[in-house]
Amino acid sequence: MATYNNNLNLCENLASILSKIPEKIWNSIIAESAMYNNLVLISNKMEYGPFAVLVLMLALNDYQLKGKAEKNYWPPLGHLLNDQIKDEITKENLLCILKPFYETERFADQKVKRLNKFLYSSLAKKIWQNNAKQVSGNFYNIWLELARVMQQRKDKETIVFAMKCLGRSLIMFGETSFEFSKIPIPVDLRIKRITKEFGFSSINNENEIRDIWAQILCIVQGKNVNINMMHLDSFLFKIASKQEHHEWQMFFSNYNIKEVGEEIFGLKRLLDT
Repeated sequence: MATYNNNLNLCENLASILSKIPEKIWNSIIAESAMYNNLVLISNKMEYGPFAVLVLMLALNDYQLKGKAEKNYWPPLGHLLNDQIKDEITKENLLCILKPFYETERFADQKVKRLNKFLYSSLAKKIWQNNAKQVSGNFYNIWLELARVMQQRKDKETIVFAMKCLGRSLIMFGETSFEFSKIPIPVDLRIKRITKEFGFSSINNENEIRDIWAQILCIVQGKNVNINMMHLDSFLFKIASKQEHHEWQMFFSNYNIKEVGEEIFGLKRLLDT
């Protein structure tokens, strides 16, 4: 019972601090992702449905790369698409643009097959015809259908990553009401470490870690319903790499929320004593 109460208090304290972050800052943190940065110009050239299909296609093939994704995958794809997408786009246009790119990648045959499998699926056809609000309202079902189409488990890393990219695409188009909480965010070493650093020392397995952050998110959403698990996941991934006080200061100062950073870092220091 004591451990439960301690965790509950920690959830409430941390959520109270996170609730002070303005919505535009949450969105700015998401906008720093490689996928967002390199596709934002293309999003201005396309209707949402075709753009969402494009995003999912690219995300599904973001594995076994020649180098880091933020240098060797998203930037060259962004340049390629920005150069070649001029007028109204079709599925055939996208295939003609992307197929030569994947033919030079590692696991080329596999990636070209995945490209075709998704692009000509009934799911891609449906999304192509939808707007951002329709995709947002059907987000959970799209996740289940995407796993079925790609013949992978719904918690497979590539499937979950593709849904994270789809979520970012919705935010690009001003849609934040989609339900991401039921989709299992990958709990990597960074997330495990930051969870323990915030005092949840009794939390060990991945499901328990997800439950803790889901509780925190629920409290944050009481103050701002537009914040979802996508925002929290992106934030945690960023701060988990900031170990020194000056790194925290710089990160939060860059977003003009230095006081929030001091409160979070103060809570961490308190737990360390």
